[in-house]
Amino acid sequence: MTTDSFDTDENGKIIEHWDVIAKYAPQTPSGYTSIDGPTETTDLDNTEENKKLVRGLVRDVLVGEEPGNIDEFISSKRYIQHNAEVPDGLEHFKPLVLRNVSRIMRQLRRNASCCSELGKRQAWKASCTGLTMPWQGVKLDADA
Repeated sequence: MTTDSFDTDENGKIIEHWDVIAKYAPQTPSGYTSIDGPTETTDLDNTEENKKLVRGLVRDVLVGEEPGNIDEFISSKRYIQHNAEVPDGLEHFKPLVLRNVSRIMRQLRRNASCCSELGKRQAWKASCTGLTMPWQGVKLDADA
């Protein structure tokens, strides 16, 4: 199990992201580290809205239901990415995500379709474990 951390702005958009499963990076392309940034939670009254925002991002964009909705979740004005391979800014993150989601979902659908025809849901689950996926916990209906 892993977790990601997000920071949001006053407009309800994600402005910063940390991925705790990633290898530590002493410097990202934008000059940050993997772990720097604010450490104090200041908007506990927005917890439910923030959870809804992140669930929407995961469902629509990372799982691939509506990847084109990425702009609804991430700020286009300010987005700090604590990733060793991706510079800050939605303009850098968006193409990476859309390219990867498309590839992953095609592969999952191929595997799901194949195993659905065989009627072996366990075989489908096993086939998904061998994928190299940047996001875990992907749920995909085997009949999709």
